[in-house]
Amino acid sequence: MNKGHLNKIKVAYFLKPFGLKGEIKAEILTDFPNRFLREFIYTYGVDGETTVGTKLKDCHSLLSLGTLRDVMKFPANDVYVIQTLANSDVLFPATPEFVAEVNVAKKLIFVNRFDVISVIPGFFGSAMSYGLLSIASKKQKISVHLHNLYEFVSEDYPRVDDTPYGGGAGMILRPEPIFNCIEELKQQRNYDEIIFVSPDGERFTQRFANTLSLLRNVILLAGHYKGIDERVRMALITKEISIGDYVLSGGEIPALCVMDAVARLIPGVLGDFESALTDSFQEDRLDCGYFTRPVLYKGMEVPPVLRSGNHKQISEWRECDSQLKTKARRPDMIS
Repeated sequence: MNKGHLNKIKVAYFLKPFGLKGEIKAEILTDFPNRFLREFIYTYGVDGETTVGTKLKDCHSLLSLGTLRDVMKFPANDVYVIQTLANSDVLFPATPEFVAEVNVAKKLIFVNRFDVISVIPGFFGSAMSYGLLSIASKKQKISVHLHNLYEFVSEDYPRVDDTPYGGGAGMILRPEPIFNCIEELKQQRNYDEIIFVSPDGERFTQRFANTLSLLRNVILLAGHYKGIDERVRMALITKEISIGDYVLSGGEIPALCVMDAVARLIPGVLGDFESALTDSFQEDRLDCGYFTRPVLYKGMEVPPVLRSGNHKQISEWRECDSQLKTKARRPDMIS
């Protein structure tokens, strides 16, 4: 075999870069990686010293969220130390779940996002200013962008709704402004899902929320009035979600439910991430009951086992209470 062929033997596939100190991930195809990869594994990008000062920006809206102050090295991935606009430091995992793109040349880091399309985007103001979504946004764990459908109507027909063909009560959201909005967003970035929240969609469950929490960029379309033109669903929508068997005045509340359920699953949003992992429905059953101080209140006492300090017995009590509660309240969850 000639020497040229030897130079073309595959020993690894180089994958996406991670961190800002020059590393790249590699899928190893040899039992002796040190023999082949020692000189190549650190050749991508630039060193960490020259990347201090990189701007952390909201994905493609280019709103500044902070500045890279340091890069902490860990076996699994880098962790960025970001100095926020309020001059406080936050830790930011350098993983695809949080980082949509790293542009080394321009010294920019882009974070992940929700794009929400609505005819009343002002509805989201309170939720985005208080509570969990506000916390997640301030910690730069999620990025929420609101799009007013009225800004995507045509000049010759400046309406977002119209009467349905075939007659009947109610108004239907027209296809043009929805197509205009989503197609403009898709030109700017790739989306993992384009979701329409609708009463006739797939039931939104904890398992569904777990899946969405791993995605990078998601569009949520909030319907209004009687419904939307069916051609939007045929051509653009990748998933439809329902939060229950009832009808609301619009899709804004379901969209908030989806974002809230997803945001609390992202590490770093809740003060104690284990709290999210032990919620109801995470293991296809309801969570157990919980008690806090005082021990005795209006004749009702905290179960002694929960005050015993015996972690094995406490775990067994919670398991039993969870099963009993599920059987009594949601027998449909028991297989």
